[in-house]
Amino acid sequence: MEKVPYASVVRSLIYAMVCTCPDLAYA
Repeated sequence: MEKVPYASVVRSLIYAMVCTCPDLAYA
């Protein structure tokens, strides 16, 4: 199993959350 940069994973999750729930960005 390859090591994935933690920052990369978090960034991807945040990006997905912002895209699916734009309201959270303005909360």
